Amino acid sequence: MPPGIKADCSVADSTAILNSWLNGLPPGSSVQFPANGCFHIQGSLWLHNTAGLTINGNDSTILQTVPGPESVVQPIVYLTQDTQLVMKNLTIDGAYNGSNGGVNFEGDYGLLLEADHGVTLNHISVNNIQGDFIDLNAPNSGVTGSDTSLNSDIFVTHSTFHHCGYHGLTIESADGVAFSQDAFSEIGTDAMDFEYDVYSTTFDAQGNPQEAAQDNIRIINDNWNDFGGDWFASLQGQLPGVQEQNVVLSGNTINAHSPLVEVVGTNPYLTSSQYWNIGLTIANNTGLQGAIPIRGGSITTPFAGSAMSIEAVVNTNIRANIFPMFDGTPDYFPDTPYVAVLQALELRNLTMTGNNFSGALGILDPTSQANTNLVERGNLFGANGAQIDGG
Repeated sequence: MPPGIKADCSVADSTAILNSWLNGLPPGSSVQFPANGCFHIQGSLWLHNTAGLTINGNDSTILQTVPGPESVVQPIVYLTQDTQLVMKNLTIDGAYNGSNGGVNFEGDYGLLLEADHGVTLNHISVNNIQGDFIDLNAPNSGVTGSDTSLNSDIFVTHSTFHHCGYHGLTIESADGVAFSQDAFSEIGTDAMDFEYDVYSTTFDAQGNPQEAAQDNIRIINDNWNDFGGDWFASLQGQLPGVQEQNVVLSGNTINAHSPLVEVVGTNPYLTSSQYWNIGLTIANNTGLQGAIPIRGGSITTPFAGSAMSIEAVVNTNIRANIFPMFDGTPDYFPDTPYVAVLQALELRNLTMTGNNFSGALGILDPTSQANTNLVERGNLFGANGAQIDGG
């Protein structure tokens, strides 16, 4: 690092000087920050169109002390059109104090990625973020010009994300993503949000998705603790639709008294296959607390709701999970199952086998309908998991 860049947080705002240095490096550069350095970032540390850059934070901290503004997109770290970028051993610490976050501050991300190709984040710590921890966003901010490509080959591993005001992980635009061996905690609403609002995927002349799609996403062996909404939400039923293909949620540990999964794809009978939600795998995950219905309901009302709702997905596989359902406490309606596991709507090819849903009143919610080819058997349910289905 050039000696003119102070690494002790003695400068009120190092945003401009760090941006100038890092973006001016030649392709293939490798840089190391001073050990345990500290840098105030009051705007966005913006890396744009870098190639082959490796940043070893050397346990330094990017520190935001002035909260981000309301209704403005101002990520602490902003990555656009970078290729083969590596960031490691770095802490990103925002100014969220528990009251200055939420939906109106969603744009105050910890990290925001647009049209990046080949990004590895390793041993990154992201804390106290007003909006979402990290968003793989559609390239719609205007800074990527005519480039409407999806983020691709994004790998995040051995990283921690703690205390945010809105979503944990948001993915709108990506093809080829893996989050593994990471830990997320104290999330304001949904732990994961795959949602492109009211818009749809566009395609180039070769049929490749542009702007927004969520393809080949792996969320594996991560820890999810204390979130306020769903564990996984993907609500995209608009026409013609958003392409979402090959999403795998596997080997995760979930520790929250919350609903589990809420997915809405576009009805495949109303749109062409390129817009379908195809290939959702939920396997070998473990819940540590009883899941509750997505939309609430009294424990005194049988089938008051379901912990998962999946609509208009082709090829869903739910297997070998341990997902207990809330059925009371020793001093509050003990052993009183009232939650269904899954509301299945307009599904084609659902396989649901070998799961432990102890505490569930039943596997399929009675409101399930319009499904084709459901295989559901060998799942434990009922108080203490005493029943097994054979559907």
